[in-house]
Amino acid sequence: MKLSTRSAVGVAVAAIAGALIALVVADRLLDDRKKELLATGCKKVVDVPSAATLLNYLGVTLLVVALVSLVIVVVTVARGTARFRALSIVATAFVFVVVGLYAALVAAGTVSPSSDEPSARHYHPCGSGF
Repeated sequence: MKLSTRSAVGVAVAAIAGALIALVVADRLLDDRKKELLATGCKKVVDVPSAATLLNYLGVTLLVVALVSLVIVVVTVARGTARFRALSIVATAFVFVVVGLYAALVAAGTVSPSSDEPSARHYHPCGSGF
């Protein structure tokens, strides 16, 4: 593996780890909002924390960075003469699909959340049956 491939793998791993951390922190902030809504019986309006929204967008951005980095990994491995080139490409493609689907899911929930998600403005957990 060349230096550029190692660098791209490092960027991908760091971006995925950073995205997961950002999304977990955002989820905790949204859980606090849900608890506050439940404590008041959903009679009080609790705004969506701007930090949670920012962290969700940061997580999506980092996942996209990871996807670009994984494409770079595939291109550099395909151009090289590595012994396990085919296996590396297949493994990277698998990770690309998993990260891509997760990024699409998170992006959809961030950009236009449904009313049953804590990141929605009109989220009311009291009447949702949970």
